[in-house]
Amino acid sequence: MKSHRAAVVACIALLAVPLLGCGADDSDTGSVGAGVEPGTEIDLADFTERVEAAAAKVESLHVETDNEGDLALSGDSSGDFDYTQDPVAYRLTFALDDSTMEIVAVGPDEFTKMAGQWLKEPRTDDRSVDPLAQVADLLAEASSVTFVGEEEHDGEPVGIYEVTISFADAQPGVDLPEEVTFELWLDGSDRVVRMSGEGELGGGSGSSVTTISSYDEPVTVEAPPADAVVD
Repeated sequence: MKSHRAAVVACIALLAVPLLGCGADDSDTGSVGAGVEPGTEIDLADFTERVEAAAAKVESLHVETDNEGDLALSGDSSGDFDYTQDPVAYRLTFALDDSTMEIVAVGPDEFTKMAGQWLKEPRTDDRSVDPLAQVADLLAEASSVTFVGEEEHDGEPVGIYEVTISFADAQPGVDLPEEVTFELWLDGSDRVVRMSGEGELGGGSGSSVTTISSYDEPVTVEAPPADAVVD
């Protein structure tokens, strides 16, 4: 039986952290839709395999997220990920109510900048901010996926898919909806270019739209200068 704790974490991740996106570029658009009629439920395992295979080839990306509601870190965020580094290196900027916060992760270290000061800490869970990891976690908890149709995005065709996570067999007394759904938009290379979702959990509600662009374009993610960092 699937872990409902993991499913809840996946749903909260969708609504509460910067995650996924727009930006098709030089993709091979021949696979978009794959001749499937809109409204058709497709094989979840095959879909997951396609998405994960495409993600495994990614070297870098740019991500932008707009979160709203009680469950979300409301506002905008953006960042770049460099998957050629191990572990993945990234820099993210969060627009807070009256300020911004920056996070840079390189090697074993994570740096956070607030009020003009960089603080250094041991690196924590990257999956909560890595859009490709978030997609994988959500698909691991999914119960079905349905082809919605095609759309033009940034001048290129994309396939739109509705992914459902079911809580039908959740433990009694747990305040969860029967199911939640979110949309994934895939380019012709099966890369996620947009993810969106909305829902309610524990009396709160939220929505998130994440776009991914600039696949495999050069990015530079480096630690802040040592003399600007406080351990």
